[in-house]
Amino acid sequence: MFNLGLSSFKDHPTFSLNEKSTLYDYAAHLSLIELDAVYYGIPKVETVKNWQQQVPPDFTFIVKAYGGMTGQKDYGKFFSSEEEMFTTFKNAFMPLKETGQLGMILFQFPKSFIYHSESFLYLNRLRHYLPEVNIAVEFRHGSWFEDNNFFKTTHFFQEHQLSLVAADEPQLSIAPVPFVILKSTSDLLVRLHGRNVSGWVSGEPRFRTLYDYSLEELKELVEKLRPYENDFKNIYVIFNNNAGGAAAKNLLTFKDLLKDQVAKKQHNPQQLELF
Repeated sequence: MFNLGLSSFKDHPTFSLNEKSTLYDYAAHLSLIELDAVYYGIPKVETVKNWQQQVPPDFTFIVKAYGGMTGQKDYGKFFSSEEEMFTTFKNAFMPLKETGQLGMILFQFPKSFIYHSESFLYLNRLRHYLPEVNIAVEFRHGSWFEDNNFFKTTHFFQEHQLSLVAADEPQLSIAPVPFVILKSTSDLLVRLHGRNVSGWVSGEPRFRTLYDYSLEELKELVEKLRPYENDFKNIYVIFNNNAGGAAAKNLLTFKDLLKDQVAKKQHNPQQLELF
């Protein structure tokens, strides 16, 4: 079944979520979220347990890996070794693992993480450090998808039980990343970033995901995904086109197009019901 979510619980006017909104407020509408904020720092276990208390038992978290775990931050300022960093991360999210609320750990690698033997060694270490969790890997460089390379990538992902993120993003002229669905694990993570080429190239967060999907584009994505419903236990779809506030609106349209293929889960009661 499909489960739809957003990459933030704030600033979604469609759901009346603003800068002051909480995860509890978000869970009144959706049962899946991607925790992007973890990229900037690994939270304390108490913080993770607090998140759990704000959502229903069947709520699912997609956790974005800390930037030091994808080579984008200097973890040496906080940890004595790579192993300590991963151990701290694993321990922080153990409460979600124990309750079955941890959907996937998302490793979004930068464009500099190209198809190379050293890259494969690092991916192998991910599985070593996190042997019992679902790992989703997102690439930002097209070298992984070139014909001969993709054959080895596919074999490696299947052998190590890694999931390849199906990402919808702007198609650049150099090393574009195509929207590819790979059946290597029981779950699939789909991330929809929008198709704003100029904003994507700019690197500015406020422009990178500034995009409003058209009805035709959403229909196109639904038709690409629908045939795979029975191939995966869960298909997690995250709308990350947040910059202009279109993500939640696009999600609802996407849900309508899927009709009865979206998982029905518990939601927190609307705040008005508390008064």
